[in-house]
Amino acid sequence: MDACLAEKWYALQTYARAELSVSAQLSNAGVRVFLPMQSHRASQVATPQPLFPRYLFCRMSLSSGPRLYSISGFVRIVGAGKRPMPIDDAEIDAVRRFSLSSYPIEPISFPKAGDRVQITSGPFAGMSGSLVVSGDMRRFVVSISLLNRAVAVTLPKDWVTSSMCDAYSPLSVMQPSHA
Repeated sequence: MDACLAEKWYALQTYARAELSVSAQLSNAGVRVFLPMQSHRASQVATPQPLFPRYLFCRMSLSSGPRLYSISGFVRIVGAGKRPMPIDDAEIDAVRRFSLSSYPIEPISFPKAGDRVQITSGPFAGMSGSLVVSGDMRRFVVSISLLNRAVAVTLPKDWVTSSMCDAYSPLSVMQPSHA
């Protein structure tokens, strides 16, 4: 199959606060869109906000990319220079699983170093990612490498193991940039 015809996940950059509008326009055009949201507390009311401000994800073939430029609020397909880069399905699936769960998620700084771990219990069992440790808190991190962004969920420490990676031993290698 031609690479331009294969459907893959891509990150789309939007203008500030245009994520919902771009998402709706793409959905109306029949494009599969994923806009992960988080609850943001403003005073007493929790309002949903994009997890990755100015970004959303869509599954499409590159041959349909040019029609994106008619979408109001669309800036570009994220990539290396002018070359769009697809996002691994596993990264999108992990963020989707987090966003659909009842566990609180939050965007964090992209990890620079740390253990690769696997979740062994609970609703995220089988997922792998990085672990950030701060005191008694264990935050499991899933990264969207292309965007240089990450999202974290706090989990019970007995759900996570480092046994999948022999090269890494302590679970507390990565320290959060801001806890």
